[in-house]
Amino acid sequence: MEPNKEKKKRNFTVMVVTETEEGHIRQFHLGAGVIKGIAAVLAAVILFCAGYGVSKSMSLSNVSETNAALTAKVENLIQETKDLELENEELSNKVTLLSETVNDKVQKESEDAEKYIPTGFPLSGTAAILEEDQTAQGAEQAEEAGEPKEPIVNFAAAGGSAVVATGNGTVVSIQEDTVYGRMLTLDHGNGYISIYRVAAEPKVKEGDELTKGTMLFEISQEGAVLGYQIQKDNSLIDPLELIEISG
Repeated sequence: MEPNKEKKKRNFTVMVVTETEEGHIRQFHLGAGVIKGIAAVLAAVILFCAGYGVSKSMSLSNVSETNAALTAKVENLIQETKDLELENEELSNKVTLLSETVNDKVQKESEDAEKYIPTGFPLSGTAAILEEDQTAQGAEQAEEAGEPKEPIVNFAAAGGSAVVATGNGTVVSIQEDTVYGRMLTLDHGNGYISIYRVAAEPKVKEGDELTKGTMLFEISQEGAVLGYQIQKDNSLIDPLELIEISG
């Protein structure tokens, strides 16, 4: 049998030689323990640097991902803002259009409503307003016939002219008039009623729906007197306060 050989520990020594400016040579001997310590320190520094680099790399990666996510959110917000601005513009256009439509409708309804107010002149062409004692049969004859003195305007209608509706409305009655000859009542459907009293044959009949300017009576060549009255909410008013006289 071979004799047991004991393992021998090998020790290493590092000698460091330096030379000073004066030319002296210095020698340093580093034992195995010092070398191991230095190696351990170097290993630790290397590991630390490697770990720091990995950590820094991961941190930068996270920052990059975060920035990308934030950029995407900003782009989405910008797009949403543009969509909202477009939607607001469309809504604004719709509101403007609706407002214009409502205004047009209100204006049309107002204009239509005005057509039913008896503001027109009751005769085609011109006519003279008569004094009270120049009426068809005079005030005394009216009193004898039992006619009360009520607001009425008497017009001298020239031959060949026509009595016309002073506003849109419906003929509610045509009857004999003891003073003027005929009496036509036109209901305008808004509290206004216009009354036309004249010695002529009517050109319309009860129940007819008329527009402003429609002929009610045709005056003969001899001419005639038209007695014109207006009621507002069942009370007679002065027609001259409502008639729009031009010229």
